[in-house]
Amino acid sequence: MPLLIVPLTGTPETANVGVLHMPNGTQDGSKGGIVYQGCLPATGEYRLRIARNLMATEGKTAGYKVEVMILPTYASKSLCEYL
Repeated sequence: MPLLIVPLTGTPETANVGVLHMPNGTQDGSKGGIVYQGCLPATGEYRLRIARNLMATEGKTAGYKVEVMILPTYASKSLCEYL
């Protein structure tokens, strides 16, 4: 499942951070760009937290657009065999 944060049209930068909270209590994420790419480890409710990186924006406007692609089991099985 790729989870991508990209700059919002009309904003000068993508100074955002994203964290994916998983139902098993773990979390994963990073600054802008692809914040998570992998197999979902558990069934349940996932939460995405996105925040502006105040140190990186230096008072400028930062916006974001989130793109999520979740593949069905038949299309992602080979990618998740290591789990």
